[in-house]
Amino acid sequence: MRSKRTREVMLPVPWRFVSPKCLPMPDALSTPNTASVPGDLATVRATLLAAERVVITSHLRPDGDALGSTLGLALFLRGLGKTVHCFNPDVPPRNLGWLLDELGEVVQFDTGDMAHVQAVAEADVIAVVDTNAKQRLGWMGNSVQGAKTTKVLIDHHPRPESWFDQSYVRTEAASTAELIYDLIAAHDV
Repeated sequence: MRSKRTREVMLPVPWRFVSPKCLPMPDALSTPNTASVPGDLATVRATLLAAERVVITSHLRPDGDALGSTLGLALFLRGLGKTVHCFNPDVPPRNLGWLLDELGEVVQFDTGDMAHVQAVAEADVIAVVDTNAKQRLGWMGNSVQGAKTTKVLIDHHPRPESWFDQSYVRTEAASTAELIYDLIAAHDV
């Protein structure tokens, strides 16, 4: 008697979104991030409101979140009468030029430009948005980290470096712009 053998056939399965919550995470990534306690918003907000001169920067090859967060925070602080300089280690991409034309100026930081160096040196606060590591600030990282002023981090990425004086980090946020909104909305209350 012949046995019936079944043959498995693999059918192509269309790509589907799999929630990251369904995937196993390595221990290094699943460790709790103590900097992501949302209670830091009030401290960061108070520090920014007390400052008269603020420098805002973000990561290499800035994207929409980096530029939007930078400009949102800058417009808010300028509206309160603060002097704000927005620097980035790279030139903003052309496809986001409309954002800069409409809302403000983000300048490529130049260590040879004395006005840039002076703005960083005289800042009451340096706000780093949408990145939490010195290396992501490119060659501007040493100037920011070494500045003799308060360094504030506003970010949604996990595991920030420890050289920031204050931080508002929420890893469950979709973007840093969401955190900038939190900061502005908390001021309006």
